[in-house]
Amino acid sequence: MSVSGNVVAQARSRIGTTLGEKWRLDRLIGVGGMASVYAATHRNKRIAAVKLLHQELSVVQSTRTRFLREGYVANSVDHPGAIAVDDDEVTSDGLAYLVMELLDGESLAQRQDRKGGKLPVSEVIWVADRVLDVLSTAHKQEILHRDIKPENLFLTKGGMIPSVLLGGLVFPEGPRMLKVLDFGVARIRDLADQTGGTESGSLLGTPAFMPPEQARARSAEIDERTDLWAVGATMFHLLTGRHVHIAETANEVLGLAMYKSAPRIRDIDDSVPFALARIIDRALAYERADRWPSAESMREAISEVHVSGALASNALITTPPPSYRGVISSLPAAPPRSAPPPPNESMQPMGSQRPQAPPAPAPPTATLPTGGQLTPTMRASAPPPQFRSYAAVALILLGTTAAGWFARGAIDAPHSASTSIQAAEPEPAATPARPSARPPIEH
Repeated sequence: MSVSGNVVAQARSRIGTTLGEKWRLDRLIGVGGMASVYAATHRNKRIAAVKLLHQELSVVQSTRTRFLREGYVANSVDHPGAIAVDDDEVTSDGLAYLVMELLDGESLAQRQDRKGGKLPVSEVIWVADRVLDVLSTAHKQEILHRDIKPENLFLTKGGMIPSVLLGGLVFPEGPRMLKVLDFGVARIRDLADQTGGTESGSLLGTPAFMPPEQARARSAEIDERTDLWAVGATMFHLLTGRHVHIAETANEVLGLAMYKSAPRIRDIDDSVPFALARIIDRALAYERADRWPSAESMREAISEVHVSGALASNALITTPPPSYRGVISSLPAAPPRSAPPPPNESMQPMGSQRPQAPPAPAPPTATLPTGGQLTPTMRASAPPPQFRSYAAVALILLGTTAAGWFARGAIDAPHSASTSIQAAEPEPAATPARPSARPPIEH
């Protein structure tokens, strides 16, 4: 979300001031659509981060209430990957603020910019594993984040033991911890039901990372799979360097999110491994029923393709090893490789002992199946011995009785005999015989 210059200037003007005679604002860390974040020092010398709601929003009671509720929601997640909020307060002049742990590192949005617009697959799957672990815990507490995006995912310096990660996933640059920030628009189901805090028609979140039901403000349809769509959109953005939906304005992006399906990620960047692309494409499915059913199932799928080595080889995963827990087998089937159809044994002449044809394609011709009808698409093959015998007898009869046939004006050989002869000739292409009024001779 773009922030106006006036908001940024106002945020900078507060550097060096003290909130409630307790927190001195030392430096500005960042400015968002709702609040500004500062590194601050308490009067007892404690250092923390202070998130200050913009002044024009602090006067709106409903907005201020939702902002202060962020601390309650974040602490309710009770996961080391969720930002901890230590205090909340409203100053005498009506400014609402939260006191949080001060993190050392960078957001994924900052890292993406620093890395040239894209992050490598190894980093993205690590990030996805960490985010999904936090969301799995949050969803069990019936907490929906509703605003997962690179700006709200913070990568710290140090602090993570690699062995605790599912599937042995390790951040490439050494131990790190990922923190999920900004539970300000998160939804607690039971609290929302009691207070009406998420009534139908309210729109909260970031358009570029909104699934259809959230973009349409269908609050009753928002559930765990809404967050999983946002995780897929985040992975899509980190890997390709572009958003799922592209438009000139936020409103146009919102319109696309409402009614347009997400493109397949490999249609945008074919360097994304097949196995990972399937996971992301499923997370971004338009219909909720077609997405991953839970954060844990999506996380296990990512772990298993990591263990399989498919991410490094860009191989198509079709059958998981026996040690897998069946998650990969639930992925959409890979496109079948083109292969010739299996031979149709019913078309093979019985008793033929002719050797196999050389590798070069044989000229198209026809064989005669039971019933005596020619099929132009049948493969060429030698006639059986009994057919050759019948053909020889037919030639003798034709030679000895030709005068009689001409005298009677009926030179019309039996249909089955003539077609057998044609099938036996090694010509490049056989011409199908004309249909005869006589029934085929049964052999």
